[in-house]
Amino acid sequence: MGLGAIKFWSRDKFHGANALKRHINPTRVPIEQKESIRWLENLQQSTELLGSPERCVHIGDRESDIWELFCVARQLHTHFLVRTCVDRVAADGNTTVGAVLKRSELRGRHLIEVRNRRGKLEKASLELRFQRILIHPPKGKQKNYPELILTAIHARRSRLQKVVNESTGSSSPTYRCAHAWTPSKRSSGTRKDGRSRPFTKSSSQDAHAEQAKLRTAERLVN
Repeated sequence: MGLGAIKFWSRDKFHGANALKRHINPTRVPIEQKESIRWLENLQQSTELLGSPERCVHIGDRESDIWELFCVARQLHTHFLVRTCVDRVAADGNTTVGAVLKRSELRGRHLIEVRNRRGKLEKASLELRFQRILIHPPKGKQKNYPELILTAIHARRSRLQKVVNESTGSSSPTYRCAHAWTPSKRSSGTRKDGRSRPFTKSSSQDAHAEQAKLRTAERLVN
């Protein structure tokens, strides 16, 4: 275990970043002038250090949902798995990634155990949908960056409840889904409590890793 790349920096100004966004569209600022450039630099440095780009999978949270990063990964012939924060324009330009995944085929359902907010284990059903999609860059970047065909993954979790036998009052080992969720128009494919998020990833990888511990007999593999 070790570090493939790391970057330290010191800001000239530590306050007022959110107020600045009211006057400047962050998507129009060149990536070279933003702190986000560290994601691209670390991806390049770690890929060069490891020496086998086709075997690398660079994993990032929502902060790394950067179109320039996707393009750099393609140029380096490496792979990535990113938790998205934007429901991007897809296909013919009249739909979004979230809308396409909502209509896509259910690829798998797994019974898992996760810890709730109180630290107790509870069973849940994890539904997986994924599909290769033509995704468009943001409007302000379309002149400089190409469209990409990526594999998008959507994982939806719903709690399960034991089915009670009304005649005996005992609990059956059979479970049923509770509190199922479907994306709303304003949520752009995400829910407020963070239980489910769409993922965007390179076309050669089909795995999804969540922060919660998944205690199952089977593992999710390619």
